[in-house]
Amino acid sequence: MTAPIRSMADLVEALRSTQVERELSYETIDSISGLQSGYCAKILGPKKSKRLGPVSTFPLLGALGKAIMIVDDPEQIALVSGRWKKRKIVGGSARQLKLLENKALEASLSTSLSTSEKMSQIRKMVKKESLVKAGQLGGKRRAKSMAKSARQEQAAHAARKRWEKHAALASSQ
Repeated sequence: MTAPIRSMADLVEALRSTQVERELSYETIDSISGLQSGYCAKILGPKKSKRLGPVSTFPLLGALGKAIMIVDDPEQIALVSGRWKKRKIVGGSARQLKLLENKALEASLSTSLSTSEKMSQIRKMVKKESLVKAGQLGGKRRAKSMAKSARQEQAAHAARKRWEKHAALASSQ
C-alpha cells in the first residue's frame, strides 16, 4: 500500500523504507545515483546532516526505482476548495488559453491526426488568439499614455487609411 507524501519528511521516510525493503546499502545507492560517496547516508541515515534537495532528489529516486506522480488528493481538495478563486484571464497567455480551449480544440480536430500533429495545431491556434488579445490590450494601453492631440492625429491618420481602402475598392469596380 502506498501512503500519500505531503511533506519532505514523508518523502525521506518513503525513500528510507524503500532502501530497507530492497536491502540496499548507502554505498550502492550512491554509486547508482551518481552522488558523492557517503551522501545518501547523510540524507537517509540515522544522523541526518543533509536535506533532500533538487539536486539529490531525482538521482535518489532513480537509484531506488521510484518516481513521483502528481495526483488529486480528495481530502486536501475538500479542505481548500472553498478558498479557491477563479483566475481572470485578461489578454491571456498561450498556456492559459490552451488550458481553457484544449477540450474544444481537441473535439474540432480530425481524429486521424497523431497526437503531436494535434498539439501542433492547438499551439498555432492558441498562439494566434493570444497574440490578437495582446495586440488589442497594447493598443488601448498606448492610447491611454498618449496626449489628446497625438490620439486625435493617430485617429485621423487611421480614418484616412480606411477611406483610401474604400476609394481603391470603388475605383476598381
